[in-house]
Amino acid sequence: MKRLLLKLATVVIGVAVALLLAEIVLRFYFGLSNPRPITYLKNSHGFRDREHALVKEAGVLRIAFQGDSYTLGAMVEEKDRFSDRCGALLSARFPGRRFEVLNFGQSGANVANDLACIKKNILPYDPDIIVLGFVLNDFDFPQMEIQLFNESQREIAAYKWFGGLELYSKLALFIDNVLINLYSDVNHVHKNFLNNIWNREKNRFYDRLRHHFYNLVDIIAKRKGIVVFFPYFVSANEKDLTFYKKAKHIVSTSCRVHGCQFLEVLPLLRHKPFRHWWAAPDDHHPNAEAHDIVARAIADIIAKSL
Repeated sequence: MKRLLLKLATVVIGVAVALLLAEIVLRFYFGLSNPRPITYLKNSHGFRDREHALVKEAGVLRIAFQGDSYTLGAMVEEKDRFSDRCGALLSARFPGRRFEVLNFGQSGANVANDLACIKKNILPYDPDIIVLGFVLNDFDFPQMEIQLFNESQREIAAYKWFGGLELYSKLALFIDNVLINLYSDVNHVHKNFLNNIWNREKNRFYDRLRHHFYNLVDIIAKRKGIVVFFPYFVSANEKDLTFYKKAKHIVSTSCRVHGCQFLEVLPLLRHKPFRHWWAAPDDHHPNAEAHDIVARAIADIIAKSL
């Protein structure tokens, strides 16, 4: 009996030690892979940018960036955003010229918000160039985002076995993440959402949003406009999905008709899996490396016009 209890105690201690070591390793892993929290400093107009004089100085090339959280630079430092990196690259390439970058990115913005922002906030600054960061989910309205969030949370909740323990244990968080990635249909939920917003039958705002987008492109085309067409990072095969093809056709055609530059981001990032470009294991916003690649492509386009 004592021998049996000793063996049982040995097994229990061994399992406890293994779990403790796993917890320590995972705390170290999550500490490295998750960036430290970033404080977004905003100017007096509520944008994540410094203050800018309304009238630009003589000899300055002013570039305004508009878009959603990708343009705002969610999860990356200001200096690492594609807007700021683009300005730095142009300054280095043309040391005799002066460049001023303005960022009007707004988290959650759609094309209707972008159009309103350009008319109200950007045009008064008289930018020489306007760059629109367009993401595939920018063709929706808040009601659709709320529906997506609710459906995603329901799907994720079914595989969160440890629930509240995730707040205290990285091992519990890791196990739940593995279960969600292996067995949940959360990516399928996102794909359905994207397919629906680019489907006139499913998106009751479709015609209104398309009208807003055409007006938006028409305005930025008059300012040597560039539309940067971002993927949504939900699937490595995104380029083969219906919504991606439809969105690319609409956006690229509108750019061609109005005389805008069209920059597709997906080919620039295709050499590595989408997870490599995530800002964190649980955040699909582009990381600093992805921002830098996009910035270089934008800078190349602008450089050719100078």
